[in-house]
Amino acid sequence: MLVSLLALAGCSPDTTANSKPAVSPTPVAVPPPSDPVAAAKGAKVYAEYCANCHYDGAGNRAMPALRGSTVVAAAPAELSKVILKGQRGVSTVNGQKLNAYMPALDYLSDEEVAAVVMHVRRKFAGVDEKWSAADVKALR
Repeated sequence: MLVSLLALAGCSPDTTANSKPAVSPTPVAVPPPSDPVAAAKGAKVYAEYCANCHYDGAGNRAMPALRGSTVVAAAPAELSKVILKGQRGVSTVNGQKLNAYMPALDYLSDEEVAAVVMHVRRKFAGVDEKWSAADVKALR
């Protein structure tokens, strides 16, 4: 619970006006999961640690949308690095200039990071690609 509150604290760095979801980008075709167990675990991790800021993938004026994101659609290592190391400062995501803070979620297990990466990429980029705990461990 405390971890969720700390993660939530990083969601709206500027004002509470930024806390409303943005208009969702065009939905993507979501393929069925090739690994239903990992998909369920990834959905659970997303709901607990990611949805507070990224909502249903739409993001908000302070947090980028995951749906249609070039980071999400890129190689799974890129998204894994953002999850493990966090993101701070000014960046441009999908043409949206942001000055936000995403806390590092390096306390998640390698299995949890792999599962949420697979979930996010499948749900918001339409990519169902295997990504393992061993792949995540190699990035730490």
